[in-house]
Amino acid sequence: MRVLTDATCIRVLCGEKLLIGIGNQLLLVYRSSNGSTLRRIAPLPRLVDKIHGIEACVMKEEQWLVIVHAGRATYSIILDYQSHTFSECVLLVIPEEIDLQPVPFIRRRLNDWISRISLLSSTELCIVTAHGVAALLKRGDSNRCLQWDVVDKSPCEDGSTLYCSTITGQRWENVIILSGTALGLLLIWSVDGPNRGKVLTSVSAHNGVIFSISCNFDIGLLTTTSDDRSVKFWNVKLSGNKDSCSRAIELREERYCFAHTARVFQCRIINGGKLFHC
Repeated sequence: MRVLTDATCIRVLCGEKLLIGIGNQLLLVYRSSNGSTLRRIAPLPRLVDKIHGIEACVMKEEQWLVIVHAGRATYSIILDYQSHTFSECVLLVIPEEIDLQPVPFIRRRLNDWISRISLLSSTELCIVTAHGVAALLKRGDSNRCLQWDVVDKSPCEDGSTLYCSTITGQRWENVIILSGTALGLLLIWSVDGPNRGKVLTSVSAHNGVIFSISCNFDIGLLTTTSDDRSVKFWNVKLSGNKDSCSRAIELREERYCFAHTARVFQCRIINGGKLFHC
């Protein structure tokens, strides 16, 4: 019996290699030397939840570091580029601190549904939970080391339930997170520096859940999509020095698209903002 299910996420490694999350399985799809399409299943444990995010970066020649998240779990694995084989996967264990705060603060723990992950480098990983807690994890410089440790934690002052998040920046001190809530609110917040955990700006962007956010600060463009079947284009300006920890955001709605017969789940800015893909 062959069971087919939905592909929840895709990561393009190159023109002939794709990582695809199909249900709770991670597949490598690649083209062989004779032109046929082959696939290889990664040796992940039997996950309860579907894979909702894949991150990958080059560790060294012929090796990729791959991070996937499903529900509350995150796994690290190495892909050999030439042999198309996977190493054994390692679960990222995030120890939870004992919190003596009242019950409302329990939701701000790291042991929560994961909204987004981003590899800042081959040794640094940023994780954002569904209730607005960002964590920085680091691993050793060795290409064989897949053990990650939490070195910093930054909860957003707004603890709304997040349906989507986008992580911008390649250094923890410069990371800015854009989040969409269940009630259509767009939150932009900083994880470090003088504005640590502070909401830099928030706006009621849609009349429904925000499904996705795409942002390019270099060209000042941001897009949001929602289950109200609309896509919005925003002008966004990040003031202050690019390397400064103290920043401010200026946000202005530019365009509103509403002609879809079905919900648009994602809009991506590609080719330096010259093209948009929905």
